Amino acid sequence: HDGAFFYTIGERRGFTITEKTPNDDPYYVIAKDVEENTLTVAHKNPEGQLPQGRTEVVLKDVNWNQGEAPLGKKLLARARYRAPLQEIVLIDENTAEFTVSQDTLSAGQSLVVYDGKICLGGGVIG
Repeated sequence: HDGAFFYTIGERRGFTITEKTPNDDPYYVIAKDVEENTLTVAHKNPEGQLPQGRTEVVLKDVNWNQGEAPLGKKLLARARYRAPLQEIVLIDENTAEFTVSQDTLSAGQSLVVYDGKICLGGGVIG
């Protein structure tokens, strides 16, 4: 591959699997070690999720542009450009819990939070 730094968790292109058959399911990046320049890849499970899925994320550098964070309210969030909005609840000002496990969240990505069409703010996934 071109270097672990250049890959995102959940990505499925740009790396070569040397022991793969034409019948294998696609592989996805599930972890990376930039210092060792290694990628860890895996298949999705039968439910269509990667093994490192999680529901809770801690945010840093949080900015709520509508005042205080609406804690406990069902909201929507997106961590990837053009990704479908996902339902979340803010546990506290720096912690979001997704209703459905997310398998492509990666440290350093921005999580943008919405109430309907109104952008409330967000933060960087830690």
